[in-house]
Amino acid sequence: MKVDITRQNLASTLLLFAALCLVLWHRYAAAPIEALPGTALRMPLGGLLRGWGEALPGPLRNLAALGMLFIGGIWITRLIARNMILLERTYMPAIIFLIVGCGSWYDPAALDLFAATLLMIGSFDRTIGSFRREVVYTHIFNASLLLGIALLTYAPAAVYIPLLPVALVLFRKRWREWIVALAGLVLPTAICSYVWWALGRPLTEVPVRLWEALCDTWYAPAFLVHWLNPLLLLLWAMIAVLTVWSLVIFVRQAHSMRTRPYKSYLYFIWILFFSALPLIPPGRSVGELMLLAVPLAVIIPTCFNRRESTWLGIAYLLLLVSMIAYNLFPVSL
Repeated sequence: MKVDITRQNLASTLLLFAALCLVLWHRYAAAPIEALPGTALRMPLGGLLRGWGEALPGPLRNLAALGMLFIGGIWITRLIARNMILLERTYMPAIIFLIVGCGSWYDPAALDLFAATLLMIGSFDRTIGSFRREVVYTHIFNASLLLGIALLTYAPAAVYIPLLPVALVLFRKRWREWIVALAGLVLPTAICSYVWWALGRPLTEVPVRLWEALCDTWYAPAFLVHWLNPLLLLLWAMIAVLTVWSLVIFVRQAHSMRTRPYKSYLYFIWILFFSALPLIPPGRSVGELMLLAVPLAVIIPTCFNRRESTWLGIAYLLLLVSMIAYNLFPVSL
């Protein structure tokens, strides 16, 4: 019987996801690659979550981090299915989310980053949910509110601020919805600033912290040393090839797509663009690769949808093998 590893049912996907999580757990115990905590410690919620992550015992820390990754993988898979972004139902996005997000690094103490990722998935979900004939202010307000909370959790989430007007234009929002979106974005920072001011701190401390955290990305050390491993280079070469091929397929089939899936896919292409921006500064953190996980979990499965090809199966297998081998043998090459 022929086994197609690119088309697995939910049970097989969950088993594979659990196996990859065990690989990451082993990787952390052997030779961890930690996300730089500097930007997190400057943000109110980020510093709190980072402190909890570092205070938890090792097993609980791993369970908390992997649990958040599991929620993120299932959430993005459900988002794709509910909005019919891909032509057929698939559970591959959960696997791609984990491979792209943590295949190159893993720091279970980075609860701030994992929480910010979940907040952004929720924001993207609500933004797409606001695309309907009748005007529903709740969806766009919640989307911008979650983005505002993410800013208090992880400073590089600020790259998604210019994504908000792009989404408002893409989904044809009226001027009242622009005002609602702006209110939702500003509200978390305003509340936090007021509370801190009431406690005797400067009213502008939260925006100043955000600015200083973003400036740190130009001076902090980069993460490129461990990328000399050929297995890791193979992993990201496969990610790049599959991403480009998926975008080519999207362009070919765009004319036959319905409006909602088409606009949703375009939205995730914009998300990919803004997610790559934090990797430009010289002081980028390895944890910022997590920002790429959400858009690529939507884009990469496109080339596997309703297509059976030997080379696609080999490409997916190379993706899995390179990720597993790198994390099991990080210093062997």
